Amino acid sequence: MVFSSAVAGPSRIPYSAATCAHAQAAVRSFSSSACTQAPGGRRPFRNRQSGEEAEGEGGEGRRSQQAEPTKDFGMWLKNEGVKLKSPGRYEKARWLGGEVPFASNPSFRPPPPISDDLQTILFNEVRSGKRTTGQIAHAYSVSKARIDAVRKLKEVEAEFKRQNLPLQRAFQAGMESLLGVQSILDSKNVATMETIRKEELQRSQHPSTGLEHDEEHRHDHGHKGGAFANHADPDQRPQSTIEMDVWEFRDETTVMADRVAAVEAVRAEKAAEKAAEEAEAADFAAGKTAKKAAPAVASVVAKAGKTTFRFVDTSKKE
Repeated sequence: MVFSSAVAGPSRIPYSAATCAHAQAAVRSFSSSACTQAPGGRRPFRNRQSGEEAEGEGGEGRRSQQAEPTKDFGMWLKNEGVKLKSPGRYEKARWLGGEVPFASNPSFRPPPPISDDLQTILFNEVRSGKRTTGQIAHAYSVSKARIDAVRKLKEVEAEFKRQNLPLQRAFQAGMESLLGVQSILDSKNVATMETIRKEELQRSQHPSTGLEHDEEHRHDHGHKGGAFANHADPDQRPQSTIEMDVWEFRDETTVMADRVAAVEAVRAEKAAEKAAEEAEAADFAAGKTAKKAAPAVASVVAKAGKTTFRFVDTSKKE
């Protein structure tokens, strides 16, 4: 090993092999009597070349204790972990919380997802106008607010198709697989009433479905507030609820009108600035045109019997 003549530092202390070897043989001192002896009855020492500290027999015991959790985790992966790793077909991904996704928020139990195929059927039902939103909600055990959300989502999808924008079909299929969404279409891509009713029965038995129906029932009977109230109507807007303290509910028409007005205001401001710049440029051009040189005054010097010379002052011309 090659040693340099000095180490970096403000004093540039000389460094030699003899100094290094002597430092390795030095006895390590402790500030407390409890640390003078390492576990196992041996005093720890540090290898300055490798930077590792040997702990003696006690250190080996601690290393074996640290390896035990890793071994237990490997056994858990082979037994319990297999159930969480590979869910069956049309089964949602399993997690440690079971029916409670977040242990710190046990009240969060979202309703089961709706497949894209069923969303298309709901959208076609609404667009046909043969049944009201309430009748469709009762037939498929889906809340009216959710049907309205499906309608808006499908309208956005239709607009994307009209503009030839790509849709995230692969992402949708992957999420439906993770969430255990079962398609209502058979092998011939035809929706069967059996699968529709089976999915409807599963939704009706979910706790969130009953809560949504109770909320809508309160709203239909004139109870103010709630997640499905018409917040755009000032008469039905909640007065002292958490929703009013946190959110500001606004009608979509009002929001779009405000956005259009804001855009028009910006355009008008830019047009006014441009008109002012053009007027200033026109005034400057007019000033340069009006600023002309004074007419030259010709001076004639003539003497009797001599040639006449005519002098013209051109020094003021631009």
